[in-house]
Amino acid sequence: MKNQIITLTPEAALLIPYSQLAVTKIAPEAFSGEIRRLNALAAFIPGIKSTDGMKEHPAALHY
Repeated sequence: MKNQIITLTPEAALLIPYSQLAVTKIAPEAFSGEIRRLNALAAFIPGIKSTDGMKEHPAALHY
């Protein structure tokens, strides 16, 4: 995977504060491990309103 640029999914990009996202976009190769981890975590976060009616709402991620 050397020389492969990893990009954030739109869902993962929503999890990062704006100023940190700007820095990440400047040098994505420097943050490739973190980008992969956030992309994987974002895939497990329930969609909007998908937990309506549930007794408990799972905490998917705490930044």
